Amino acid sequence: MEKVNANAAPEVVEEIQLTYHCPKCEIGYLRPTGLVLRGEVDKYMHKCDNLVCCHKEMFTKKYS
Repeated sequence: MEKVNANAAPEVVEEIQLTYHCPKCEIGYLRPTGLVLRGEVDKYMHKCDNLVCCHKEMFTKKYS
């Protein structure tokens, strides 16, 4: 088991943003619409930002 130094400086964690490429048109990206279905596991509605496509999908995480 690894020993932990209580006086050590905390690690810096950088937040990253993920984008989800539209699987239907392969041009646009799925962006969150703001609609959240609350339940045991929350689901976030995403819509393709390509105006010609408008594909929608639900995810358990919010991609930007």
